[in-house]
Amino acid sequence: MSDLSQDPGLGPGTQNAPVNSRTLPAAPEGRSSEFVAVTGAEAESTSATAMLVTAYALFWVLLLGFAWMTWRRQQRLADRLNQIELRVANIDTGEKK
Repeated sequence: MSDLSQDPGLGPGTQNAPVNSRTLPAAPEGRSSEFVAVTGAEAESTSATAMLVTAYALFWVLLLGFAWMTWRRQQRLADRLNQIELRVANIDTGEKK
């Protein structure tokens, strides 16, 4: 009979898995019930205000750049359409450019 604690499709079984304090949840009476501040924490290198202002500035720059590129393409398309209309009008009247 085969060992049911091992599944060849999922890797080794958990029958003999190592147990330590990280794999087991703490007992309810051993858990902290109040906030304890961390001492000696590193200071943040960039303030949240600076990151927020940078994010908004980047957003507006990208948005205005997109609007400007769209406007330029629209102008080129309008110019091209005018050229085509002139050519069609010249063909209809029999004139050559």
